[in-house]
Amino acid sequence: MGTRCRFCGQGFKNKQAVRAHLRWCEAKPEQRTIGSEPGSEARQSQTPRAEVRVDPVDPLWQEVRREEARLKLREVQAAHKALDEREAEAERKARARADALRQEARARRLAEEEAEEEARERALLGEQARKDASRRKSVLWTVTTSEIEQYVPPSGVVIPREITERALAEIDRVAARIPIDGLEYLRVLAAARQIRERLYGPEIRRQLESRERIGPLVQDGLAYARGEIEAGGSLDRGRFPEVVSRLEADLRKRLTGEETEEQLEDLVDGLLEQELGRI
Repeated sequence: MGTRCRFCGQGFKNKQAVRAHLRWCEAKPEQRTIGSEPGSEARQSQTPRAEVRVDPVDPLWQEVRREEARLKLREVQAAHKALDEREAEAERKARARADALRQEARARRLAEEEAEEEARERALLGEQARKDASRRKSVLWTVTTSEIEQYVPPSGVVIPREITERALAEIDRVAARIPIDGLEYLRVLAAARQIRERLYGPEIRRQLESRERIGPLVQDGLAYARGEIEAGGSLDRGRFPEVVSRLEADLRKRLTGEETEEQLEDLVDGLLEQELGRI
């Protein structure tokens, strides 16, 4: 905002220019002309005012130019400051981008390292799992071979295959529940023997008990056969021992010990028909 000299009314851009002007303002009461000396005030008062020529333009414009230079300097300084701020902001953003890229690269590297570590762990676990499976299979094979597959029941006893399959399946299930650290041969062996006794025992006892009844059944069957042969009278008594011997052998092969009297008689009738047909 501009200002004016209070003596002459001349306008200026700012107060600094006014102060510079006051040094040369002709309207200022105490202003002396350039070159005035002490004691010459009477002469100066006698000099017509129009004849006094003071050139204020040069100092004034020097001050104005200095002020403009200061303004331009401030503008340049402000421009430099703004440029510095823009450069600082650009550098800050560049650093931020560089930090972000480094963090992203670090995150990728960490992810890759974690993936590699997980792959190694999976490989180790897979290898350990294969070893554990091989160990479990080896223990199971040893136990089932010795206690089931190669088991020899009492003479004359035959273990049905379905019972054997059930025993193998149960041993496998029991072994699968045992942690691999505790999967010892003796532990699985004890479990296998318990399963074998539980499944084989009833069948063995049943067959042994049935075999004990076969002898009396054979004698009952032979007695029935003698009665039938004598009642029919179609067989020469000289061949009677031969026929009875073959009947006894057939009955011992075919009887299970669980036949009823009616089933025994039907079996003997069939065998007699076969024997009589040979004669």
